[in-house]
Amino acid sequence: MDNFEMLSIKAYKEEKIDENNNIIDKYYYLKLKDLYLNYRCGKITQGKAEIRKKKLKNNYNYELEYYKKYIAICKEYNDNRIKIEYNLSQIEKSNDKNEILKLSLEIISKMINDEEFLKRNLNKLTF
Repeated sequence: MDNFEMLSIKAYKEEKIDENNNIIDKYYYLKLKDLYLNYRCGKITQGKAEIRKKKLKNNYNYELEYYKKYIAICKEYNDNRIKIEYNLSQIEKSNDKNEILKLSLEIISKMINDEEFLKRNLNKLTF
């Protein structure tokens, strides 16, 4: 059973979801809860409820993939930022020109998100 179906069951049974769920899960849980409430109150028919649930599932899958990509990009950005900050602190401590140059190339490589830049330019240098 996929995550959307788990959310659907919890929404139908009016069970709470874990507060640590991502924002997409929370949003679609509320949408499903609203859908089931409208169905129970007779505001929509079973057929319309099924159609809306299918649309919700399609939108959920699309938005969840987008969200995962966004989180991965943020993580990569943050990892690069940490590495850059570390390299900057190493540059401040170092008196070795070659080490400073190498660390500077690593920083540039991270900033432009091009690992090949580092390899190409390190090969040009003789230490």
